[in-house]
Amino acid sequence: MTAKQNQSEIVWTSKELITSVMWMILILVQLVFPVLFFNFLGFSVFVYIGVLFLGAFFVITWISRIEFNQKGGIPQGKNCMYTTVLVQSGIYSVVRHPMYTAWILLVLSFPLFSQHWFSLCLGVLTTVLIYRYAIDEDKRLVKKFGNKYEEYMETVPRVNIITGIYARLRSRR
Repeated sequence: MTAKQNQSEIVWTSKELITSVMWMILILVQLVFPVLFFNFLGFSVFVYIGVLFLGAFFVITWISRIEFNQKGGIPQGKNCMYTTVLVQSGIYSVVRHPMYTAWILLVLSFPLFSQHWFSLCLGVLTTVLIYRYAIDEDKRLVKKFGNKYEEYMETVPRVNIITGIYARLRSRR
């Protein structure tokens, strides 16, 4: 983002656009494996863990959307990409990028359902791409919100919701 651009304007580099398209395509490809190879190795406990990850995907997505839409200062007629307020409450006080956390949980549920080695490889690759995208998102948000976002980065983990919950519980004592 250049200094001349509006602070709420979203500008993606070609690298960021390619990365996001790649991980979305990989997610679509991964959808095939649980259908073709469901419980391939017969470890039902992995399927149950996959169900938990899938459920967490839906819950985290829903909670973060509601929180963001209510507190993000999104201008009328715009989507959540045009937020004007740094949201630091609710789930955003636990993890900086709950939507990416949710996508990672979804991606990790596919190898748990299929138990196929290729699904695992795709899951790891997709997780790395999503995480890399979250790093790029942090850079954009530092440019947009400045020091306030840098302070937020010091106290709230990027996508590790377990660390975030632990830190939140410790801070209440």
